[in-house]
Amino acid sequence: MTITRLVQIAGGLSLLVLAGCPNPRPPLGGGEHDVASVLREERCDPNQMSRAAPLIVDWRGDDRLNLEATMRQGVAVVSYTCDAIKLLPHCRVKGDYGFIGVSTKEEKMSLKDQSEIIANLPLTGSALIARAGGELKQGAGIDVQLVMVGKKRTAISEVIKDHLEGECDGATHFVQGATVGAFVVSTDSRALGKVMAEVFGGGGSASGSSEKASQVVDGRPDHCEKADPMSDAPPSQCQSAMRLDLVKISGVGDAPKVNDGPADGTTHGKDNASCPPGLVFSGGKCTKKASVTADYQCSGKDEGECAAQCQKGNMASCRLQGLLQEDSGKFREALKSYLLACKGGDAISCSNAGYMYRTGRGVDQQDDTAAQLMQIGCEAGDARGCTDLGYYYEKGIGVPGSNERAAQLYKRGCDGGNLTGCANYAYMLNTGTGVAKDHTQAAVYRQRACLAGNARSCSDLGYQYDRGEGVPKDIKRAESLYIKACEGDNGIGCMNAGITLEDGGKDLARAAAFYAKGCKLEAYTACRLLGGMYQTGRGVSQDNAQAKAMFKRACDGGDPDGCKLMDTVGSTAKPAVAPFKSGTRVRATRSYDGKIRAGMTGTYYGTNGGNPPAFVIWDSHIGANPVYYTDEGAPLGKNANAYWVPWDVIERAMTSGMRVQAVRDYDGKITRGMTGTYYGTNGGNPPAFVIWDKQIGANPVYYTAEGAPPGKNAYAYWVEWNVIEEVLRPGTRVVATGNYDGKIKKGMEGVYWGTNGGNPPAFVIWDNTIGANPTYYTGDGAPPGKEKNAYWVPWNLIDLALPNGVRVIATKAYDGKIKRGMMGTYYGTNGKNPPAFVIWDDHIGVSPFYYTGGGAPPGRESYAYWVEWDVIKRAFQPGRKVRAVRDYDGKIRKGMTGVYWGTNGGNPPAFILWDSTIGANPVYYTDEGAPAGKNKNAYWVPWNVVEPINY
Repeated sequence: MTITRLVQIAGGLSLLVLAGCPNPRPPLGGGEHDVASVLREERCDPNQMSRAAPLIVDWRGDDRLNLEATMRQGVAVVSYTCDAIKLLPHCRVKGDYGFIGVSTKEEKMSLKDQSEIIANLPLTGSALIARAGGELKQGAGIDVQLVMVGKKRTAISEVIKDHLEGECDGATHFVQGATVGAFVVSTDSRALGKVMAEVFGGGGSASGSSEKASQVVDGRPDHCEKADPMSDAPPSQCQSAMRLDLVKISGVGDAPKVNDGPADGTTHGKDNASCPPGLVFSGGKCTKKASVTADYQCSGKDEGECAAQCQKGNMASCRLQGLLQEDSGKFREALKSYLLACKGGDAISCSNAGYMYRTGRGVDQQDDTAAQLMQIGCEAGDARGCTDLGYYYEKGIGVPGSNERAAQLYKRGCDGGNLTGCANYAYMLNTGTGVAKDHTQAAVYRQRACLAGNARSCSDLGYQYDRGEGVPKDIKRAESLYIKACEGDNGIGCMNAGITLEDGGKDLARAAAFYAKGCKLEAYTACRLLGGMYQTGRGVSQDNAQAKAMFKRACDGGDPDGCKLMDTVGSTAKPAVAPFKSGTRVRATRSYDGKIRAGMTGTYYGTNGGNPPAFVIWDSHIGANPVYYTDEGAPLGKNANAYWVPWDVIERAMTSGMRVQAVRDYDGKITRGMTGTYYGTNGGNPPAFVIWDKQIGANPVYYTAEGAPPGKNAYAYWVEWNVIEEVLRPGTRVVATGNYDGKIKKGMEGVYWGTNGGNPPAFVIWDNTIGANPTYYTGDGAPPGKEKNAYWVPWNLIDLALPNGVRVIATKAYDGKIKRGMMGTYYGTNGKNPPAFVIWDDHIGVSPFYYTGGGAPPGRESYAYWVEWDVIKRAFQPGRKVRAVRDYDGKIRKGMTGVYWGTNGGNPPAFILWDSTIGANPVYYTDEGAPAGKNKNAYWVPWNVVEPINY
């Protein structure tokens, strides 16, 4: 859809007729003034220059090199007034610059008035006038030709004095960006050319003769034609900085809060560079309003002025007019202004119009049109438009969903200075979504976003330092980042700051304060952690009422452990056992009471009588005075190392025999993607033994006696926890998540059988022949007789599928026959289709679909039905341990545990055999599901009263 068509749609606006040919320029003036009075007469106050865009084509070569070097080391800082500019090479702000390209554009201007020269060339303007005032009286001037290919831009939008580092006396503005490309500065006057050569000092290469104009050139304009607007960098001979975007440094105070969402949530573009008082921006330069013959950029404060300049053809004024109209609620008119400016090439206006279509402001919501406008804005160089469009691709809104395209757009948005783009791209790098997983690069982009004010990125970067994920492990650095995130009102950052301060009892009172703020910011786990401190009197005065209130707030916010802990405050009733099976290996997630250390591993052995927290038998002695609970859970002879810890301190650790994969390289011997088998820890240390599938190197580290099975020690290697993760076990049912090589089709099911020798991708034995020429790997993993259908596929193409015989439940109604909540048994696919056969527990209807030969067991065909994947999910299997998530009928108590034993005939709710007698009058269903002799404690409850216990 064209912009012209969009304008017509938005209320039938006819295109404005631009102004006619400009009048001839008025005679030159200003030569009669002395240099000092040229701008003084306009009463210029540099403190009012919040934004400026001076040219730097007059900078000497060494000045230009200093600027480039400073921008590579951080965010550059200058001292700027209306008639002077000075780079402060030893002063900077932490941060960096990205590059966003645009289609090659040219801009030409002539500087002839004294105020023009001073305002546009603040470095040398005064010197030029002082030496060449006479030449200016005769009508000579300076011509500037810019060839622009993009901008270097930082995501930092505000700097306060406290952010400055180094020798910063006189600092007034920071360099938010720089227009790059190539330029030519010339004059028709030999005398003025001589003065330029003296004053400029050869900013690039200078030439001159008595016959033609003198020139100063930097870059190769002809090379700029080779620029690719979507490239990450400009051509090598077309990257000269020509114009700076300066933003005034603020006084000491808090930086503005920044939205953590996918986009900034509003239209943008109010913050335009201004000219010194008395001058306006027209034709690429600051000039006197009286000298303007065509149009100029309005101030953005007077809608009438902006409308007049918009009608004359100034597209920035059209955008500013739209912003004023939007502020006053005239959305339809604002949309027209944005579309007109977009048609005229104003990139920000395209994105703003897209936002209007996205939100339905002044027009019916149209996501596809919004996406088209965002794309136009992005391609024209508006970073916010790129980020917004990336979000559309990530979510599949108005465009086909594509994580790969989303990642590209987030990166472009970030490189163009949009901090949300940086945060989103970092997330995709960290998770490997749409781009190769790269924790190191994720940290780079999170650092950029964090420095620019994205509090969530500060918290996420802190987590990476906390875990040593892509960066060196550094708890102090993590703590400072968590605190910075919390100061930016990120609740997760507050919670993590509290955890690091509570760790080892470093500063319990301060930890409680961070938890309190995190809780207030709806990080509900922080509420639960604060409740634990009130319950135990750690860091705060012991207060059961406050503890219960915090646990309730956590529970109401969706934190299940908060729900469990509510009933433990001041209660003597016996609660549920832990959601870990006795004997489960567990690991401490943080330090506790100065005895438990983060990373310690042990074995879970139930609860201490009436308390929900767990017993753990640690692998090493805790301290001089461990808490013993001999009779409540610790096995005989193990009580010396038994310790009571809260739920939130432990998580399941890897079990011996578990298949694992290296998530990054380690010590030059372990390579990312290597798979092996975990065999416990080396004595008392938390890191794991791993038996790798191929020889590591010449000198592997052997720990024969500590965990490696006999004969396997040559492949045993010690690695840190964060280097390994669980992988699929041989025999696991899998489903193809995408097509592959024209043979594997999305939805195909098979069985995983390990890797082909040393490669990380998996062998899969598919249930049907793949094609004429499948890839066989007979000796590498496929069981005998299964080689024909063995096929190598990458990890990211397979996902865990339901195995035959799994109990399933319908998640929604289907075809009028399947009802939401119905239960059945899964029996594979109907030959070649990805959807599943299900044998339902009750008759579906008059005409069920029979697929006798496709999967239904003999005698069960009448209940077999074909349903799509998204209609079913795994249900509880008989014998599965479950837990009550809420009270029910006054007999079932929240937290009670039991065993599921099917449904009462055709009803979806479950039978539960409770571990203790429910009450005086339990509901018995002897014949429907309870095993013989177990009916006494069998009770019928709705689905939403129970959840599975995973162990």
